Amino acid sequence: MKAGAREYLVKPFDTDELSNTIRRTYQLEQQRMGTIENISGNKGQQKIDPQVVTVFGTKGGVGKTTISVNMAAQLTKRTKKKVVLVDLDLQFGDVSVFLNIVPKKTIAELVQERGKLTIDLIESYLIPHISGIKILPAPLRPELAELITPDHILEILAILRR
Repeated sequence: MKAGAREYLVKPFDTDELSNTIRRTYQLEQQRMGTIENISGNKGQQKIDPQVVTVFGTKGGVGKTTISVNMAAQLTKRTKKKVVLVDLDLQFGDVSVFLNIVPKKTIAELVQERGKLTIDLIESYLIPHISGIKILPAPLRPELAELITPDHILEILAILRR
């Protein structure tokens, strides 16, 4: 919680609990932003910076993909904002499999592009899903993970946040 987490879930949990937690966190953030608007006197003019939400687990099979996909879909549905799900399980990511998507291009091909990364280039690699989210898939083969550096990830996330 010290790192800035607003809420947490303890396994096992069901979809209702996940949905309620997302809803409650969103409502608290809306209240917080409303307070900021009231204090500043700029109601309706407050710009909310894009957020990065990380789902992390130390081993496979604990539900990271399920939580990530459901959270992204709920965020899109409830906020009507753009949501991009970047699968950073670079060796064994399966967000695209979970969503029944067969990617032609992944983050591995993106980082090999010549020249500077731009929002237009990154968006050309995003795969839209019927839920409203866009996916940047993990590499299709585990050995391709070696191509992706922490600097690549930081740059991609920084561009997506603009």
